[in-house]
Amino acid sequence: MTSIDHEKELYKRVSAGKISRGGAVTPHPTEEENEQFFNKMAKDLIDINVELDRIRAEMSLNEKIMQKHLSRNKGLIYISGPITGTLDYMERFVWAEGQLKAKGYDVINPAAISSMFPEGRLTHRQYMKIDKVLLSACDGIFLLKNWKRSKRARKEFRWARRKRLRIISEDIVVRTCND
Repeated sequence: MTSIDHEKELYKRVSAGKISRGGAVTPHPTEEENEQFFNKMAKDLIDINVELDRIRAEMSLNEKIMQKHLSRNKGLIYISGPITGTLDYMERFVWAEGQLKAKGYDVINPAAISSMFPEGRLTHRQYMKIDKVLLSACDGIFLLKNWKRSKRARKEFRWARRKRLRIISEDIVVRTCND
């Protein structure tokens, strides 16, 4: 018998239900076995649907949390104002950061970032390079009172205007934060 003939014979026997692919004799399943099989399949499908419903509910909750965050977050704002030659700059920058966060903005506070560097270690030009990188990541700039007295703040303002960033002044925020 050739291998092709052997394959044909195996095919006939498998088709007739006399033998499985593994070679063991297996009769066709009884009605009861079929019913048990389909009941198990139905139960498995129900379990899968329950799990899918749980996943959908979890995704819906995550979606609601994300929507809440997105609706709260109005963008990333860079605070700009005089630092050099002022004694209370840290308090003013921290105050502005609190006001902006209360209104739903994420905030970059360059005064806090600058305070991490050793005093006198960086030049004005080096600070401006850092500020430009920070500002380029933002959606807008917040100008503290007297920002025009600061060479650094004026440069940040001009750069923000050229980049068409949102520009907010302290006077406007003071008015809206006291609503």
